[in-house]
Amino acid sequence: LNSTLSGASGGLGDTSAPAGAKKLSPETMQQAARHTALVHSAANDLVSRNPMFDDARLGSFPASAFVWYHEVWRRVFLGRKAELGSKFQKAKIAASKLQAALEGLYDIETAIEDQKQVVEQRTMAVNRMLAQVGQENASLEEQRARLREDEGKLAEIEAEIATLQAALNEQVDMAGPLLEDAEAGLVMVDHDSIAALRGMVLPSEDTLQVAQAVVILLSGAGVPDHRLLQWKEVKKHLKPESFLSTLSKFNVKNAHPEAVEQLEANWLPLPTPLEGEEPTETTALIAGLSQWVTSIVKMFHIYTVIKPKQSQLKELTAEKKVLSNSVSELTSRMKALQARLQDLMKNFQDAAEEKNSSVAGLENLTASCNIAGKLAQVIKSSRSNPIQDALDRTEQQLECLLGDTLVAAALVTYSGHLDLRGRSSFIEDNVLADLRAQKIRVSIPPTLDALVSAAQVAEWRWNGLPPQSFMAESAAIALNSAAWPMLIDPDGIALDWLTMHYTPP
Repeated sequence: LNSTLSGASGGLGDTSAPAGAKKLSPETMQQAARHTALVHSAANDLVSRNPMFDDARLGSFPASAFVWYHEVWRRVFLGRKAELGSKFQKAKIAASKLQAALEGLYDIETAIEDQKQVVEQRTMAVNRMLAQVGQENASLEEQRARLREDEGKLAEIEAEIATLQAALNEQVDMAGPLLEDAEAGLVMVDHDSIAALRGMVLPSEDTLQVAQAVVILLSGAGVPDHRLLQWKEVKKHLKPESFLSTLSKFNVKNAHPEAVEQLEANWLPLPTPLEGEEPTETTALIAGLSQWVTSIVKMFHIYTVIKPKQSQLKELTAEKKVLSNSVSELTSRMKALQARLQDLMKNFQDAAEEKNSSVAGLENLTASCNIAGKLAQVIKSSRSNPIQDALDRTEQQLECLLGDTLVAAALVTYSGHLDLRGRSSFIEDNVLADLRAQKIRVSIPPTLDALVSAAQVAEWRWNGLPPQSFMAESAAIALNSAAWPMLIDPDGIALDWLTMHYTPP
């Protein structure tokens, strides 16, 4: 065990990692050793108490599981450490380049200000020589006033757009947990329970109420005629081969306002199975459907708030475009007026040449400043330095590297046979609890980042993996296990996904 830990930590002394993550101390290595032994013991205890494994041969993990545990951890640890070290080094290089660019920007801006003063002095000298310049200057100032007015309006619209966008983001953030609740409700729905519910001759009032609420929400119109809400009509919608797919594909935009209003007035809140109640074949189904309907109704109200704001945002964006075009046109007019001023200065060629030379120098400096200036504007408008944020985030991930990879290895090695609740309980009560007790840092909340990236999960789902987070966990466990996994796949979901996953593009 000490050899495994020493081998995995020996590569942490490079300069690509921050000071807090360069080397695992002997104390930390011993903590990790005690932790892995405790987790292995807890996993064996969990299996021995599971009635599903009443055969003595299946009542505990084999001794080789502890070896697999360390093989998975060491592989994940080294891979994640190399990945984060590379990211950290790239972020440091980017931060250094950004700092150099900003320092160079300050020097260029100082030179631009000096050059502007020279141009202004020479322009004043020319104006004193030519009385006609006064009239052109008056016209130029008029254009500048109009430009400032339009720029002020443009700034107001941009501020309004930012406020509106923030409000939209807030609503979208509120919708996220509701969507997760709706998906969690669908996890409790399966084909067997749907078939059992459809086979009922006379369901309970609670069951009928929940089923009616689902039918009303799926109707896409106002509340159906009361005859269509009778059980014999309701259960026509409960076709095992299509009902779950219909729920998964339902878009909250398609919910009818009248249906939502009637649901809230006459059906909500929906009943849910009580704790301690004798479980039945359809208990989880009714609970899942009740949670799904309740979440969809709440998401519909968020959608009704977002939709008019999106329209308003579109109008403001169009108005901004018009003003931007106006500012561009005024800028072009100002350049034309400046050109006419140069024509009036032909009789004073020497002064004009000096002025033109100064203007050329100013334009060259401004062109050199453009890239760094745009970068500075982006940083200023975002209220934070994205490169520094990435550097800090990577440093935090490196500090949590040991804890995160221990959690990932325990998930892969010991929790494959558990359901969603069992995995969560095992990781929280045994793995995370001990890591916190030993003050080994972990990411909050724990994620699958140590095993798989968000882009890889998206690719899996594109290849046919269902969207539930439980499915992503199971896929990560199957692909990262040190031993060959046995997949219980009665519906062929894993087979279809793996076929797509390993098919060359």
